[in-house]
Amino acid sequence: MTGRGDIDAPLSGAIVSPRAMLPAARPVGLTLGEYLRRQACCRFTWGLNDCLLWTANWAWANGYRDAAAPFRGRYATMAGARRIVRCGGGMLAVARAGAARAGLAEIDPADARAGDIGLGLIGDTAWPGEPAGLIRTEAFWAGLPAVGGLLIGEAALVSAWRV
Repeated sequence: MTGRGDIDAPLSGAIVSPRAMLPAARPVGLTLGEYLRRQACCRFTWGLNDCLLWTANWAWANGYRDAAAPFRGRYATMAGARRIVRCGGGMLAVARAGAARAGLAEIDPADARAGDIGLGLIGDTAWPGEPAGLIRTEAFWAGLPAVGGLLIGEAALVSAWRV
């Protein structure tokens, strides 16, 4: 995919419109497997395809409002992401506010099923030791590491939301 609205497009140095970072149309019928396969091929990019935006994009693809609207397009570096998280009261507060904005119900992480999103620790993510946005697969959690691809495995969850 290329062009305006492509969630896989790299930043060109300038911060672009937040709406331009969502696909031009909702990807109707996109399965979890298809979304994860696309993510496995995408480059981790702060402010475009990072550990929180990829979960917001998944919820949006499933018909929910944009959980990341207030900060989408407002950062392009790790320092910018940290500033947003710090000003938002921490990763959990930012995730909860985004989930509420999108209309997602918070659930017990033990009740998560395939397609639900969570916040937790998994492997070597962009901020070691800090929780990251995760998506539940049938048996494990998937995370988006800064080196690209996907991390799939067990995770220590802080919270989860039904998608």
